[in-house]
Amino acid sequence: DFDARTVNVDETIRYYNNTGAALSEIVLSVQPNRYGSVFTLNSILQDSNALTSFSLNDQKLVLNLPQALQPNTATTFTISFKLNLPAKGDGLFGYDFNQINLVDWYPFIVPYSGGWVLHDSMPFGEHLVYDSSDIELNIKSGADVIFAASAPAEQNGEWTRYRLYGARTFTLSASDEFLVSESAVGSVAIRSYYFTGYQAAGDSILYSAVQAVSIYSAKFADYPYQS
Repeated sequence: DFDARTVNVDETIRYYNNTGAALSEIVLSVQPNRYGSVFTLNSILQDSNALTSFSLNDQKLVLNLPQALQPNTATTFTISFKLNLPAKGDGLFGYDFNQINLVDWYPFIVPYSGGWVLHDSMPFGEHLVYDSSDIELNIKSGADVIFAASAPAEQNGEWTRYRLYGARTFTLSASDEFLVSESAVGSVAIRSYYFTGYQAAGDSILYSAVQAVSIYSAKFADYPYQS
């Protein structure tokens, strides 16, 4: 809900245990929980069964599994939650007067390397580590809301669908005031999103992106994404 600055989410995670260890617990990063009254956890299911033994403290969600997840097996978690977005502070996550930014906005299972890798947050630099994952996002909002996202948009009935493979994370920005300039390098679509009064800056960013993709493709290999 763009006007109410809320997001209702049903998330499904298919997790493959490639760690070589039997896992009695699963650790997720929940960055929105670092902000007061932003993250509301409604329910967690594992393979369609309610999971009731868990703890959520600051950015860390620990799921205690009823049975250890053995190496080279998989399980599915379904998480229902709501975000009441905060006003943007020093970072990008949250809203301002004409825009919503969703950055590290959903729970994700952190990497395992002899233990779960979730560093303490810091006021500078990056503290998060991500496993590569295949992501599909279906989103619905008002007809006048434009999304700038990490993948090309597809229509999926009344939903807009984004699919991104082999990714670390998925971010998007939404506004009902976005203007868009477009170009392309071969089959790679390049779009610049900006606001009224900033067309020169938007066009400059677009030109720089076109040049960057062109140079990358000429010097290294074809750019591997669609946009």
